[in-house]
Amino acid sequence: MERRPCSCYSTGRDRTIAEGVSDGVERGKVIVVAGPTGVGKTAVSLALAKRLVDQAKGAEVISADSVQVYQGLDVGSRKLPEVERHEFASLHGVPHHLIDVLTPGAQYTAGDFHAQARRKTLEILARGKTPIVVGGTGFWLRWYVQGRPTTPRSEKRSREEARRMIEEARDCGDEERQWERAAALLTDAGDPETAERLNRNDYFRLERALEIVLSTGKPMKAHLLENQKREGGEGKGRGASDFDFRCFFLYPKSRLELYQRLDESCEEMVLGGLMRECVELLNLGLMPATSTSTNAVGYRQFMEYLVRCSEEERRHHPREDWTPSSEDFLETFSDFQKQTRRLAQDQLTWFRNETGFEWVPMESDEEEAVAKAVETIWSDFTSTDGDDGGPRQWDNTGMGYLSRDEEKELKGYKGRCLLTGRDQGDQVRGTVMDQVKTWVTGNEWKQVN
Repeated sequence: MERRPCSCYSTGRDRTIAEGVSDGVERGKVIVVAGPTGVGKTAVSLALAKRLVDQAKGAEVISADSVQVYQGLDVGSRKLPEVERHEFASLHGVPHHLIDVLTPGAQYTAGDFHAQARRKTLEILARGKTPIVVGGTGFWLRWYVQGRPTTPRSEKRSREEARRMIEEARDCGDEERQWERAAALLTDAGDPETAERLNRNDYFRLERALEIVLSTGKPMKAHLLENQKREGGEGKGRGASDFDFRCFFLYPKSRLELYQRLDESCEEMVLGGLMRECVELLNLGLMPATSTSTNAVGYRQFMEYLVRCSEEERRHHPREDWTPSSEDFLETFSDFQKQTRRLAQDQLTWFRNETGFEWVPMESDEEEAVAKAVETIWSDFTSTDGDDGGPRQWDNTGMGYLSRDEEKELKGYKGRCLLTGRDQGDQVRGTVMDQVKTWVTGNEWKQVN
C-alpha cells in the first residue's frame, strides 16, 4: 500500500535571512537521504544528483556522517574516494561538502554540523541548486531538520560529575557491560530516550547528555520541544522552517542480506587499508576510544588490537621472535563485524521514531534498488500534493521490525568470518599478520613503540 504523509510543508515563498547570505534566497526544497550503514545511501545520492542535473535543476551534496568529516578516515567510513568525488564534480557539476574538514584529533558536535550544514544549504540554494544531505548520524539530522535545541552551556561542575559517574560505571572489567552500565546512568537520571538512541560506546555524547540532565533536570527532548514552541511549533525549531525538507530513510527489505553485505564489506575494509588508517591515527598520538574519530566502529577495535600487539611485543623475549596472535586478530575482526551490524540496528531504531522521514525500501538487487529509490524520491520532490503548510509527518508504525521469518533467519546468526572461509584464507590471513608485525616492530609505529 502506498504510504502518504499526514501533511506536507508548504512550498510558499518565505524569505530566508541568514548571516552572510542574500535576503533574496527563497525558501527552497532540501532533500535528506538517511539510512543504516551499508544500505546504499551514496549510490542513491549520486543517481539522484545526476537526475537533478539532467533536469537542469542542479545539485550539491552535504555529508551528514560523523566519521566522514575527518581527514584520513576513508576506508572505515565508506567515504566516496576523493578522486571519485572530484571526477563527479567535474563531470556533473556536483561537489561534496563537509567531508575531510577536520583532523582526527578534533571534536565535531551536532551543533557544529547544524551551523555549518545550514550555512552550506543556504549557499547552495542561493546558487539555484538543490541540496542533497546524505548520512546516517541521527542526532545531526534531527537538529538539522527540526532545529537545534537551546541546551545550556557546558559547566565544569556538572561536566566533571557526569564524567566521574561514567568512569565509575565503566570500571567493571567486562567491555560489554561497561556501556550498558554507563547508559543506564542516563536512563536513571531521567533521559531513557537518549540513552536508547545513542550509538553504542559513544561516551562523548553520553557524557554531554548526562551533564545536561544533571544541570537542568530535563532530558534532551524537553529542550528541543521548548525551542520548537518558541520558534513557532513542532518541527520548526531554530532555522528549520527556512527550508522545505523532503526526508527519506532507506531501509533494507531483507535484514539478513544487509548483515551479510556488511560482513563482506568489513573484510573488504580490512584488506583495503582500514588497519593502515588505524596505524596513522596511533602515529598521530591518538589512542582508541579517546575521541569521536577513534571511537568509530572499526577504528576503535583495530586500534585496540594494535596496541595490544605492541604491548605483547615489548613483553616478549627475544623480541625479534615475536609474532602477532592470529586468534586475537580473528576475534577483533569478528567484533568489528558484530559492532557494524549493531550500528545498523541502532540506526534503524533511531529513525523509526523520526516521523519526518518517509521510509523507502531497498531491494536485494542494488541496481534495481537504487533506481526505485530515486524514482520514489523524485516523485515526491516534484509533487505538490498536500501542500497545506504543516510539517511533513509519516506514520512509521511497524517499520523496521523483523518478521517472524526474519527472526528465524537471524536467530543465532553470528556473522561470517570470510578471512577463514575462503580457499586462500590462510594465505590472506598470513599476509595480514606479516603486515601487523611490520607495523608494530618497524619505524612506522611511533605511538606505542
